[in-house]
Amino acid sequence: MIDGRAVIFTDVSQSAWFASYVRDAAEAGIVNGYMDARGRLTGKLGPSNSITFAEAIKIAAEGAGYDEALYGSSVQSGVGQHWSSPYVAVAKAEHFAVMQEHFRLDQPATRAQVASMFTSAFGVKTTDIGPVDSRYTDVKVSTQYAASIEALSRDGILSGDTDTRGEATGTFRPMVPINRAEVVKMVIEGVHAVDMVRKLAGNTMPSAAEMGTIRGDYSVDSAAAANRDKRAVRNLVHASETPEEAAHEMDYWFAATELHPYTRAEEDVMF
Repeated sequence: MIDGRAVIFTDVSQSAWFASYVRDAAEAGIVNGYMDARGRLTGKLGPSNSITFAEAIKIAAEGAGYDEALYGSSVQSGVGQHWSSPYVAVAKAEHFAVMQEHFRLDQPATRAQVASMFTSAFGVKTTDIGPVDSRYTDVKVSTQYAASIEALSRDGILSGDTDTRGEATGTFRPMVPINRAEVVKMVIEGVHAVDMVRKLAGNTMPSAAEMGTIRGDYSVDSAAAANRDKRAVRNLVHASETPEEAAHEMDYWFAATELHPYTRAEEDVMF
């Protein structure tokens, strides 16, 4: 659904590897496909087309939840009447690293540039990731945005090239344009998904959790109360601290038969 209307992308096959990502991104209002000269949706996504710098900035800003209208009304984007002006305003105000280079909005964005956009948009730390030149043979310390590439690869958001058998080749091609389907997958899989869930859950101690979080709205327990009653703190929800911890805890708490993939009802008609 986009603006209350069901949208069928005629160039997205239901069997395509990216179909579910496109569906979720469209429902979230992050992507809407191409428009014609009159601003009407064409029903085309162009999944194999290179994504432009402007389109990538939009997806990163939308995916991270920035209010582009607010930024657009208070920050000078410096790009005139270009349709992406509000999103560029977000990137400028939030000091996206890519804004420090010379860029062309309507030119294809490179894989390295998009990695940087996403780490900037979602506040992913790139200073404590260890060596950046051991994962891919073509990503060195001197490679532009190498730290962003490593951070997103570490968290499973980015992956390198594979051969015809699906096996990793050890390359990333950082300076090559990235296509639209790949970027949609990145935003839906969730940059720093663990951190996002922990923000929703709130402080581990319910009494210290902010209002608007799960623990802040629905629990009032505290360490003092727990110590007084000689019991553990009563909590409502658990959130893993790292992707690795999440994988371990899923294996610990759930049997394989308790984890279920599923198909949503609208998938048969939307794509």
